[in-house]
Amino acid sequence: MKGLLTSNGNTNRDSIACDTSTQLTGANVATLKQYGFSIVGRYLTGTVGVGPNKRAKNLTISEVNTITTGGLSIFPIYQDYDGDQAYFTASQGRLDALTARNAALSLGFPKGVTVYFAVDSDVLDGDIASVVLPYIKAVNAEMTYYKVGIYGTRNVCSHALAAGAATKCFVSDMSTGFSGNLGYKMPNNWGFDQFIEYSIGSLPIDQVAASGLDSGSDTFNIDPGQIMADTTHNLVSRLPGCAALWNVDFSVTSKFEYHDLLVDIYGEVIDKWDENNKKNMATLSVKKGKISGSLNETFTKYGDILVDIKQADMEATFNDIAAQLENGSISCSPKIRNGLVGLKFVFEASRDLGKKGKVSFTVIIEVYVHPGGFGIPDAVLAEAFASIPEYEKQLNPNLLPVLRGLVAAVLSIAIPEAIPLISSVGAELAID
Repeated sequence: MKGLLTSNGNTNRDSIACDTSTQLTGANVATLKQYGFSIVGRYLTGTVGVGPNKRAKNLTISEVNTITTGGLSIFPIYQDYDGDQAYFTASQGRLDALTARNAALSLGFPKGVTVYFAVDSDVLDGDIASVVLPYIKAVNAEMTYYKVGIYGTRNVCSHALAAGAATKCFVSDMSTGFSGNLGYKMPNNWGFDQFIEYSIGSLPIDQVAASGLDSGSDTFNIDPGQIMADTTHNLVSRLPGCAALWNVDFSVTSKFEYHDLLVDIYGEVIDKWDENNKKNMATLSVKKGKISGSLNETFTKYGDILVDIKQADMEATFNDIAAQLENGSISCSPKIRNGLVGLKFVFEASRDLGKKGKVSFTVIIEVYVHPGGFGIPDAVLAEAFASIPEYEKQLNPNLLPVLRGLVAAVLSIAIPEAIPLISSVGAELAID
């Protein structure tokens, strides 16, 4: 009854669940266990705080071992934004799904676990359809291996569940002033209900009621093969002309091909790094999920090639790819295969698996566009065909404008947002 009036209800009630942004020690886990908690929510990625108070909030492999050894299970939360409602777009939803799945796999969460995506904002009833639903629907469409949950007000959760974009919800009833909690009943399929925050000693927590629909996970198993497959899926989803490969199960195949009237695609996943794969290719290093070095020099020297390409957009695209690799490299070069002009990509990725060491692997993708398949002018194709064999021998920078025109023509129809990626790789070819 009190929950109908204030949303957080009786804040003195007992519960078995909590969540925290603090990376837990053995002592913290023992304290939570002593207070009667058996389930703890932890964030998959990100930081909390600003300036000197900024600290990591992401769950780690060693922390997983500490929590489960201490007798608690874990439910995963994804939140990497500051509450601005402009954040919630379909493109951001796709990116968040990939990022969250990647983190959950690397931590060893088993298949079928629900990941709760945070909408930690008071979205008004009339704005939910345009603000929240495109985002969470995109998350749901992109997510594989895991189930999608949503964290938010009662009203936001109810709308997401009704739209079929989430299977369970984590209700932010602690936000008693949010309009989405006032006068709305508890949504169906609620797994967790956050109702009060406080500290146990120096450990800040949010106390959470558990319905029994979600018990979290106390069994973890890092599967290097699945990590390789998932990373391959993430990379393919960002490449032009590769939409047909999005449904390929990369966990059961190391080589794959796709052919239609528009493109020919060839790919391979190799469970190691081999420098021969990158021979005569332009290569950018990736460290800790970021491109190593600055692209300022590229724009200074090759601005005539990078016409209409914003440096901020280019860096964002590179970092999007790099985040999937963590540590490794991005390589690219033009190629000829069966008389067709194409681009070859070689991605090296390395993931730290804690006490289990690390997994390093290579993903090779070649994409060849059929003449006229995307409405590319015959003159552009003819010049590209004539020039690329010589370019492969000498890395002739004079071909770069031709390549840029060819690729831009393809991408303007296939995936417009990918233009900065290919254009910038072309510029790196000139540097080499």
